[in-house]
Amino acid sequence: GEIEQELLHAVYSITVVTVVLTLLLWRPMKRLQADKEPNDVKSDWIGTTFTLESDVSPAQPGQTRFSGIRWKVKSTTTIPSGEEVRIVKVEVGILHVERAL
Repeated sequence: GEIEQELLHAVYSITVVTVVLTLLLWRPMKRLQADKEPNDVKSDWIGTTFTLESDVSPAQPGQTRFSGIRWKVKSTTTIPSGEEVRIVKVEVGILHVERAL
């Protein structure tokens, strides 16, 4: 008797609508979230050059500070520190580089 009857009806109505919408939309929303092939990031940094701070090899990624952020640096070839490199691909927290020509 402490909750007004109209408020109780509103709570019941919202509960019923929520359950019905959940049942109706569950599968379509799940399909939207299905894993899809990832898209490559298109970045303005691709083609930008900088000097390596540490050695980089296919087996041992390096690190560098670029644009105020500490990045992991990967390469398909061995590149010594102090070498000028060019960014060829950007991933979250990772710069893929090659020697700048």
